[in-house]
Amino acid sequence: VVGVAIDTVGFISRLPPSLVASFRSTLEELHQADLLIHVVDASAVQAREQLEVTEAILKELEVDGKPRITVLNKADCLPPESRNRNWARLVAPGAQMVSALNPDDVIRLRDLILEHFRKGLEVWEIVVPYEESRLEAMLHAHGSVETVRHIEKGTFYRLRIDESWARKLDLARFRL
Repeated sequence: VVGVAIDTVGFISRLPPSLVASFRSTLEELHQADLLIHVVDASAVQAREQLEVTEAILKELEVDGKPRITVLNKADCLPPESRNRNWARLVAPGAQMVSALNPDDVIRLRDLILEHFRKGLEVWEIVVPYEESRLEAMLHAHGSVETVRHIEKGTFYRLRIDESWARKLDLARFRL
């Protein structure tokens, strides 16, 4: 699972087109990403313009179809009349309005990102015999463990895990 967060729009939008080309190799890593997090400074007067510049660059790089979460950050810096959903929909339809200074906003954004990746994972219910307990760390490292119960035959796990990791860990032999 690869995520990329790049905050360069203000910098890129002020560069001459010939120099933007020199950053292309840096931006090419966007092709490897499973999710793009596009952070827009909500307090910037030109927030909509910055959003459009990034959209154009993503289209030019042919990554505009990648899954993306648009985040309007610095909500705490907006005047009260701008801190509503309608304003956010005008600047960036579907965007998440957050303040990085607000722990609840950060947690909400983190959960949204995690949920994106969880949706692509398979649900497995397995019983790992106690003598195979070395597998436990791998399940936690490469999966999202939802339930753990110790039963007579071993440890029951309900988890979400990428298909390739399930194969590598040979989880099929423990499946119920």
